[in-house]
Amino acid sequence: MRIVRNTREQLTLRALPPIEGVWIVLLFIILSGSLILALITGPYDIAIPALALITLFVGYQLTRLINIDVISMDRRDDTLEIKRYSLLGRERVIHPLSDLGHATIDLRDAPMLKRQKLALVLDKGMDAGKHIITRNHYLGQGARTAADTINAWLAQDVDSPPQQA
Repeated sequence: MRIVRNTREQLTLRALPPIEGVWIVLLFIILSGSLILALITGPYDIAIPALALITLFVGYQLTRLINIDVISMDRRDDTLEIKRYSLLGRERVIHPLSDLGHATIDLRDAPMLKRQKLALVLDKGMDAGKHIITRNHYLGQGARTAADTINAWLAQDVDSPPQQA
């Protein structure tokens, strides 16, 4: 996740599609192009079903992998806004910021890989519980950094004046 804005009043983070998803889609687009070439030049009995299967797979991967998650927190308005954009549409959920307890990560261990998702824990309200924010598991420390940033932002003492450097 990338930190877009980090001030005393607002924190905004954005998660973009994982790069491995983009590479998979590009690989299948190239494969589809070669199958179209095969369709033009010859063996129709193999090219037509293969092209149909690859088109379905690429469409599925595009809708699953190509999405953007945005988290915006605003102390002035007491809002926690979660926006999700995908090829199928967009979704917007707003919670009171006072309901947010802390941020954590959801780990998915695989042999030699540790994939992470960012999760927010709401302590109060009708939606109390752990809510996973990012749809895709990410390699690296992006989710951990985002959770640490959110927790540090929530722990700031906003009643005192800003410190002078």
